[in-house]
Amino acid sequence: MRPRHIPVGGVFGRLTTVSEPRTGNTPHYRALCRCTCGVEKSVRCDRLLTGVTRSCGCLKSEVRSAAMKRMWAEQRSDGDVEFTSWDCSLLAPTTSRARTRVSGESA
Repeated sequence: MRPRHIPVGGVFGRLTTVSEPRTGNTPHYRALCRCTCGVEKSVRCDRLLTGVTRSCGCLKSEVRSAAMKRMWAEQRSDGDVEFTSWDCSLLAPTTSRARTRVSGESA
């Protein structure tokens, strides 16, 4: 079934359609879209119309990053010792697992 209401230049979230919808090797119509971050991506038209796809993936990264920043701020303000030690471990240089054994552990 041919998708309706997918004009070239149509905006769906952060995506703007660049080409007319076409089918390829699959039965789904796809349109080439350009995200506000500059990435071009082929997106299924049914996902554009239902709002399932709103960006090239940059939106998910930004939402996840913001959630992690909120969590870190909340944990630091609570003075959570476990979180602080875990947070500091991210800053430590990376070593192989073989060299990071707990004392008394055998090979």
